[in-house]
Amino acid sequence: MSHAPRKSNQLEQILQSAYGCIASRGYANVSMRDIADEAGVALSQITYHYKSKEGLLSAVIKRMMTEYLVEIEAQLERGATPQDRLSGVILYFDRLLADTPGLIKLFFDFTSLSLWSAPIENQLRNLTEDLASLVERHVLRDVSEGSRLGF
Repeated sequence: MSHAPRKSNQLEQILQSAYGCIASRGYANVSMRDIADEAGVALSQITYHYKSKEGLLSAVIKRMMTEYLVEIEAQLERGATPQDRLSGVILYFDRLLADTPGLIKLFFDFTSLSLWSAPIENQLRNLTEDLASLVERHVLRDVSEGSRLGF
């Protein structure tokens, strides 16, 4: 009998709880025990899977980046013109911040921690490179050199 679905659900619950705790209270104000209690798992489960609080944050960031990059790319693919695509992304972020205010706290924590942690810094660098790549691929491909986007 396999325990993979249970393990997957447990890992998902840990990541969701970590995201919620950190987004609402900030990384510095949340302990791994808080996250374990919120997730309904033993603290040893978190340390087994993520090794440290920074390892757990790294997993939360990776998940967040993956989800939002997929959503941003989908938004960029909807517009007919470069202006439409950028406007759509701006509206997406506007709705995202209005609907999930904890996200901006998480992003600021992520950014400030990148000053002190090389792994987190690399994740932030990867995020900005991935976002730039999406803009280049979906917006700038249709903008000739020397032309303007016309906003």
